[in-house]
Amino acid sequence: MRVIKRDGSREDVIFDKITRRLRMLSWGLDTSRVDYGRIVREVCVGMSDDMRTADIDSLAASVCVNHQLEAVEYEVLGTRLLISNHHRQTSSSVLETYAALADVLDPAFLAFVETHADELQTLIDYDRDYDFQYFGASTILRLYCAKKDGVPVERPAHVYLRTACVVSKYDMSLVPIVYDILSKKQAVFGSPTLFNSGMKIQQIASCFLMEMSDSIDGIFESFHEMARVSKVGGGIGVFVGDVRSRGAPITSTNGKTDGLLPMVRCVNSIAQYVNQSSKRKGAVAVYLGIDHPDVVDLLDIRRPGGDENLRARDIFLALMVSDLFVSRLDAGGTWSFFDPYECPGLSNAVGDAYVALYERYEREGKAKRTMPAKQLWDAVVRAQIESGVPYILYKDAINAKSNQQNLGTIKTSNLCAEIVQYTSNEETAVCNLGSVCLPAFVDPEADGGYDFDRLMAVVRTMTRCLNNVIDINHYPVEKARRSNMRHRPIGLGIQGLADVFVAVGLPFDSEKAVALGTKISAAMYYASIDESASLAAERGPYETYHGSPMSRGKMQFDLWGVEPHPDFAWDVLREKVAIHGVRTSLNIAIMPTASTAQICSNIEAAEPITSLVYVRRTLAGEHVCVYRPLVDALTRRGLWTVDVRNEIIRANGSIQSLQSIPDDLKQLFVTAWDMKQRWIVDHAAARGPYVCQTQSMNIFMAKPTTSLVSKMHKYGHKAGLKTGVYYLRTKAAVTGAQMSTRSGATTVNQAPAPSEDDSEEDSVCLNCSG
Repeated sequence: MRVIKRDGSREDVIFDKITRRLRMLSWGLDTSRVDYGRIVREVCVGMSDDMRTADIDSLAASVCVNHQLEAVEYEVLGTRLLISNHHRQTSSSVLETYAALADVLDPAFLAFVETHADELQTLIDYDRDYDFQYFGASTILRLYCAKKDGVPVERPAHVYLRTACVVSKYDMSLVPIVYDILSKKQAVFGSPTLFNSGMKIQQIASCFLMEMSDSIDGIFESFHEMARVSKVGGGIGVFVGDVRSRGAPITSTNGKTDGLLPMVRCVNSIAQYVNQSSKRKGAVAVYLGIDHPDVVDLLDIRRPGGDENLRARDIFLALMVSDLFVSRLDAGGTWSFFDPYECPGLSNAVGDAYVALYERYEREGKAKRTMPAKQLWDAVVRAQIESGVPYILYKDAINAKSNQQNLGTIKTSNLCAEIVQYTSNEETAVCNLGSVCLPAFVDPEADGGYDFDRLMAVVRTMTRCLNNVIDINHYPVEKARRSNMRHRPIGLGIQGLADVFVAVGLPFDSEKAVALGTKISAAMYYASIDESASLAAERGPYETYHGSPMSRGKMQFDLWGVEPHPDFAWDVLREKVAIHGVRTSLNIAIMPTASTAQICSNIEAAEPITSLVYVRRTLAGEHVCVYRPLVDALTRRGLWTVDVRNEIIRANGSIQSLQSIPDDLKQLFVTAWDMKQRWIVDHAAARGPYVCQTQSMNIFMAKPTTSLVSKMHKYGHKAGLKTGVYYLRTKAAVTGAQMSTRSGATTVNQAPAPSEDDSEEDSVCLNCSG
């Protein structure tokens, strides 16, 4: 058997070379736990004649990862093979790398690189590329590192350096700080920022929120705007609640409308046709008030089966729910639906004004339809159980607790229900996202095991950079530029909160974990507002600052009516804001972080662990993944055995039913499916006073019922949440295949097993760009 070397020459396979390469990449590993002979034998089985050495490396990496359940060393070795192989195909020269991409890069970026080539070359650290875990490395190499004609050009370090240069606005004093933050995985920007920083079309914002007006011109202008946004990689949330309902009159033609469903199906086609820069599927969330007559028609759009003419499976439905509806539901009352053309103003009204207008229309007999509020709610909950949506957002809480309430009514959110900003027919809201990798600040030497000073320093830098993004972003539509320049909102979130709790020994479902999570949120809010005030001192407050709650001395926790966390000098911050104002109208948002959390090897956002062992399906095949801290904990106690691994797999990635696992580990490694869901709501409510936008909060129910889901919604509304639920996650009765290990080998059995599909990018969060 012969192989094709990297220079194009051919030679006979020398299996000792494969072994030497594996050993060369094993620095710092316990090599007694690695069977090199077995890896080489399995690589040989998978090889073919005239295989390229680069492909042999990829095959060997995949083989190693297949054995990661046995020892973490195999996963580390697979990652190193992946990165080393990529390094061999790319240049270590910063100047050469970016010169090879000159035809797609922004001339200003290229000029900066040429001017500071020596400094940037000294700064960049390719060894940090080896700090990924396997699927994080696979994701960044496949999706984020730029290629030319399909050939790899960038290394992960180049992606971080390119991003750092741009978000620093080419400030060489700031570039090294940001590069360190990114390459050390202390924080990360949203996917569009990583994709497009330094490119000719520098669309590095993540989320776009828009309204659709009730006219044929307005509807098709919105279609055009959606296509332009999706083309450059933005996630979209659009409020359609002002478009007249099915059967409403069309005065110009003396006809009647077909309602929202056919229009939403058109939006679905746009999302399918205009993808996000050919990197990810396009996706749109449509928002409407729960008083719109077409709500019932839209509840079925993602349900499995049924008439395809009544479905829009790429659309994510979201409902803006008023407090009046909740009170009617609690009282067992009826609910009326009003056509927005015949009964205008409801979408713009909140609180007492909404109640007064709604009840006036009822008295005037203008309701297009009525039904018991419980009947409607049961239909909503059934749709959630079957399809995960609609998202539920509470309109009154959003508007009462927004620093943008002086601009007008907030009607909509984004694709993942964590961004809430003012929109109008003249303004399309935009948000730039980043997230802090919370595990990076776990420090046994710090008070309480967590370094809040370092956390706050990184938050300040990220706030400054996200503010820069507003100025340097390419805006696909003028309405987006106008909104972002006037209000300057940013969205800084978190990832790896559950990892922090595990690292410091706190079960997710405990009051101590809630307290630590709350302090982390308070620290981030304090640092971000403080930096925003510093920016205002340098450049002035944002244009529409005056009249906002912040300008009147009200911070987010004031709008919630709670006392702020006692460990921070809020009076000092208030005085600073009173003197200078703030540069950014909104600062904190808890987005899903699906793709970036995978890159950084963290549990997504603020979510609990969903599975301790799961199958990840990729283009290279199926791999069994395991939560590494669990392996470490069980290995220290001598419990990481083949039998234990198979028991966890049979239990669908949970350890709660395993008699061989000590109770303290069961408490620490509790999954989302094992805990009472009130803990997720309690965490969200506790951090809420420090989240000036809102939170993508998933709820996990293995066996949901309408009664159970309704109780959860009621609990969240009473807690004051703005987003009641993002996705309702349920478990299928049967899934495809279960993995088990026998005598060191991985086998597939027909039985349930949690899985994540990396080849299809099936999570909407990827489209949202967290």
